[in-house]
Amino acid sequence: MELNRRQFFTACLASGLSLAAAEELWAAAHAADFDFEGICRKVGWSPNDPDAFFFLHATDLHSSEVEVGALRMPHKFEGKCFVQDMNALDPRPAFVALTGDLISMTSMNPSTWDRAEQYFARYKKIICDRLEIPFWQIIGNNDCAAVPYKKVFPELPVYWSFERGGICFAGLHGYNCWGAQTSNHSGILYDAEQLAWLSEIVAKTSARTLVLFTHEPLKDADQHCARRQLAPIVQSFQGEAVWNIAGHNHGNSDRVIQLGGRPMRVVESLTPVGSWSPDDGLYRLLFAKNGLITASAYRWLTKDGEPFGFAEVPNWENPAPMETLEESFGRKCRRFWLVGEDDAEIRAECENMEDRISNLYFRRNAFASWNLPTRVDGEPARTVYLGFIGKPGGTVTLTADGAEPQTFPAAAEFELPEAFRKTEKFQVRIDSGENTEFRICALGVR
Repeated sequence: MELNRRQFFTACLASGLSLAAAEELWAAAHAADFDFEGICRKVGWSPNDPDAFFFLHATDLHSSEVEVGALRMPHKFEGKCFVQDMNALDPRPAFVALTGDLISMTSMNPSTWDRAEQYFARYKKIICDRLEIPFWQIIGNNDCAAVPYKKVFPELPVYWSFERGGICFAGLHGYNCWGAQTSNHSGILYDAEQLAWLSEIVAKTSARTLVLFTHEPLKDADQHCARRQLAPIVQSFQGEAVWNIAGHNHGNSDRVIQLGGRPMRVVESLTPVGSWSPDDGLYRLLFAKNGLITASAYRWLTKDGEPFGFAEVPNWENPAPMETLEESFGRKCRRFWLVGEDDAEIRAECENMEDRISNLYFRRNAFASWNLPTRVDGEPARTVYLGFIGKPGGTVTLTADGAEPQTFPAAAEFELPEAFRKTEKFQVRIDSGENTEFRICALGVR
């Protein structure tokens, strides 16, 4: 197995080699990684191909995390960083898409906006003003407020679209519907004006490919509200391919979901300074020709902006398919309810719990309960499904008239006891307890 850069240097230093000697060995072994023409040949792209161009993707810079935050670094991005490397590419990229969390520690609460304006101003100075290629950007869940953003970037819209080489690109703003009390990871929700705008863009375009830039990937469980909003628009697209290019999860990913009755390829990229602590990072190159995105590559850099190679994206030709939350629950449940969309009709009560747009966030000593039917389509319910985001937590208590209450550790799936199947309905209560935090986005019965 080929060692990555960190593993290689660790092994060299452990064997007694000096850092300088290890650098020379790495450079000799990976000289081809700095050959842009070579990576183009590997992925089968040429600037002479019809309608050929390439663009870049960078995300989750968290540029304000200088003293605090998971990706904090002193003087972050002030010196050498990914910007200089992008500027040096030859041929020049058509543009770079920056997909949110440009800064962090910002919410829709106006008390955070003065600080956010300062953070955006610093970001503009150290990133945007130094970029020598066109850039398009959106804001994310950690810098969601458009008000301070527009004070620093008054000429830039918060959502936008353009076309190039037979591809229609659209950058979406998923946080207009958040309120002052809405917290992080609540889920994307688009306003009616933006949806009407996007519908018109898609209706008019003759592009072969539609690319939607979002901060949070549309494949994620807590994006079911956004998927439901976008499905008819995606379905109406008359071209051949639909893409979602996003960030948020601080990792590389390439999956295919079904949205609006057609495949959507969802691509995510690692940050330029690592995942959840400062480390080697990257930006992504995407190659296009004939109106289609045909290939991708990584440009790896140290956290201090030193490039150390291009790399092909593994399994590019065969991205893994993925079920969305609603597909999974639709397959295994006779009936299911998505939090924030249709669980209001069955929700009984809740306490100390954060009711988000697309999920319920249980903190310490929180609970919520729902009244579920024991018969669906004439058949008795036998299994209950809970849509946890991440690891299940807390306890489940079942109650019903004529049945003894039962309490047990929460699970994503459990059999409904026989005594409860004989009742007209039963109640599911989920308690977080003293030290548990978790999220739920769906419930279902079979």
